[in-house]
Order: sequence, then C-alpha cells, then structure tokens
Amino acid sequence: MLYDFSVAYKFVVSAVVMVLALIFQQWINVEMLLLATGLVLMAELSNSAIEAVCDFIEPHHHEQIGAIKDIAAAAVAVMVVWLVVVLGDAAQIIKLLAQRWLG
Repeated sequence: MLYDFSVAYKFVVSAVVMVLALIFQQWINVEMLLLATGLVLMAELSNSAIEAVCDFIEPHHHEQIGAIKDIAAAAVAVMVVWLVVVLGDAAQIIKLLAQRWLG
C-alpha cells in the first residue's frame, strides 16, 4: 500500500496534520481527519484492487475495462475532495502554531 506514491503522500500529509491537531487539542479536527484519511485510504485500496482484477481479467486495452478503472478512480477523487476540505481546517491549526511561536 505505501509503495504507491498516491497513497503515501496523502497518508504523510494526514499524519502531520493529525499530530498538529493533537498537539493543539483540536479534537474535532482529529476525528474528522481520521475519518477523511480512512475514507481516502479505503477508496485507494478499493481502486487498486479493482485495477488489479481488471488487469488480471483483461491484460490488453479494452474500452469497458477502461471505463471500470475510470469509475474507480473517480471514487478516489471524490474522497480526495473530502480530504482537502478537512485539511482546510489545518489552516486553523497553523494559525495556532504561529500564535504560540510568534507571540
């Protein structure tokens, strides 16, 4: 799972924001971040499984297999939008960090 860059960078960004949320005791942010990260990872794993099955069934290019892969990738995109919305709350955490360090 973590060998895939698309999964790894989302996991790392989420982990960093989660640690900051815990440090600044932003509990709702932590819960939402855990939910969003879990949903994105679930979508990524499902997408990877669907692509592997499709490649196993039809190793050559096939229009219908391509459509199936596109739909699975779209599910990941929907979850990534949710993650971006939740990570937007990270701006509040960064403000807290700046206030604590800068005065």
